[in-house]
Amino acid sequence: MIRFLIASALAVWPGLADPASRLARQGRQAERRGDDLAAFSSYVRAAGARPQEKKYRLLAERVRVRAAQSLASLGKLAAAQTLDPGGNYEQPRPQAPPSPAESEIRAVEQLAEPIQLQPAPGVRDLDFRGDARTLYEQAFRAYGLEVVFDPDLAPGSAGRLRLEQAEFRRAARALMALTETFLAPIHPRVALVAKDTQAKRAELDPMVEALAIIPEAMSVEEANEIGRAVQQVLDIKRLFVDGARRQVLIRDTVTRVRLARALYEELSRRRAEVMIDVELLSASRSSLTQLGLSLPSSFPVSYLGSFWNSPSSSGAGSSPLLGLGGGDSLFGVHIGSADFQARSNRSEVALLTSFRVRAIDGLPASLHIGDKFPIVNALFSPVVVTDQIRDLQESGGYRQPFPSFTFEDLGLSMKVTPRIHDSREVSLTLEAEFRLLTGASVNTLPVISNRKFSSAVRLREGEVGLVAGLAVAQLSHTTSSLGGLARIPLLGRLLGRNNRQQDYSELLLAIRPRLTSLPPAEQSPSRSFHYGSETRPVPSL
Repeated sequence: MIRFLIASALAVWPGLADPASRLARQGRQAERRGDDLAAFSSYVRAAGARPQEKKYRLLAERVRVRAAQSLASLGKLAAAQTLDPGGNYEQPRPQAPPSPAESEIRAVEQLAEPIQLQPAPGVRDLDFRGDARTLYEQAFRAYGLEVVFDPDLAPGSAGRLRLEQAEFRRAARALMALTETFLAPIHPRVALVAKDTQAKRAELDPMVEALAIIPEAMSVEEANEIGRAVQQVLDIKRLFVDGARRQVLIRDTVTRVRLARALYEELSRRRAEVMIDVELLSASRSSLTQLGLSLPSSFPVSYLGSFWNSPSSSGAGSSPLLGLGGGDSLFGVHIGSADFQARSNRSEVALLTSFRVRAIDGLPASLHIGDKFPIVNALFSPVVVTDQIRDLQESGGYRQPFPSFTFEDLGLSMKVTPRIHDSREVSLTLEAEFRLLTGASVNTLPVISNRKFSSAVRLREGEVGLVAGLAVAQLSHTTSSLGGLARIPLLGRLLGRNNRQQDYSELLLAIRPRLTSLPPAEQSPSRSFHYGSETRPVPSL
């Protein structure tokens, strides 16, 4: 065992003792974080520690250009140009003066955090008697704090404060409720006590500004909706959503601002995402059978005799004749040819399309697989053809005006909106449309086959559901014969032509949802915020 430990230590020791390996490892970690500048610095230092190792120089060269771009983004254009001489790093263009909202946001970024009281940790047993000033002084002294009073605050009547195992926040809230006062921190160890009135709160409660970041996965429209909801719920004096910088400016008292920012971040948590596997199966079969004898249906009659010594004429070419009569009353009946057909055609087509769609909870996701086919709406031609137009047509110089046309989406178009209930079930609202050319046309305009589905389904995670299905079967049977020969038993099918055509098409659409991220409620528990009453919000301590 001891030998094994010694061998393991000797195997690990060179990597720990070699500074070049350690710096290269730091560079790889920085590269994974996306910090190309730090990665380049670590690789260069590793190459300097081990000049004979070529791999460290190659690692540094790999991130050199990205490191120069990082320097340029920080405004260090000269350093970026030195690091990447082949790059074109221009001087920044003069920017327009910031708007009032941008000026406020920049000022907020430089503000310090509001003052918070820092009481002694732990819980205390409190049992004091006296007026408001006496209760505050004794209770604050128990937590290592000091208190000052507003000159307009009257001592009030005597009372008693009794709490067991109370932390500072609980004791402060009990004091404010008992004496109808509120606290305004003026130092980490000192608080100002004043009468809880609207005028005193407006005068003494500090105003602050804070910023909330809009997540990258959230659109500006959603950020505006959440901002309006937070402003209406908490009655925030000012809340401004800056879509360009993806920030939210909040201005109000310390309590309201902190609560508004926490509530905004809670509502802006990343939504759940689902990956939807879609399979579209389209199958069609067609068969055509032709069987029977095709007999002539007309028998022309020609005069073959002589009338007033005029020569006879058959007038029917070389078709066989059946003579009737004789002499001057000789007639010939033309007998056509008969064809016997025995033909069978069969065709099958199957189309299987499989794809995946990634969608966010509550937001529709659209997909189109296919082509855009032009459909002519109108053609232009001259109403009257003049000599000049005719000459241009004959010489080839006449150009037909461009027709008016629109593009039609052919193939599969789908829109799906998921509603993720929990980690087990997902509801999907699905709209699918399948359009294809039929091959037929009306007035030179192609006929388009359109199949549209609209459905809502609730499935478990990983469960396959058939949301749409369509089967169409067509059968046509045509019989043609001479007179009533086709009605003769047994021989009727041979004495006439029989055409039998059968078409069958089927369309199936199946989906399977798979969660890629859980809903916010399952990622982390929902938070609760203590605010107080509508007229007396609890101040930030």
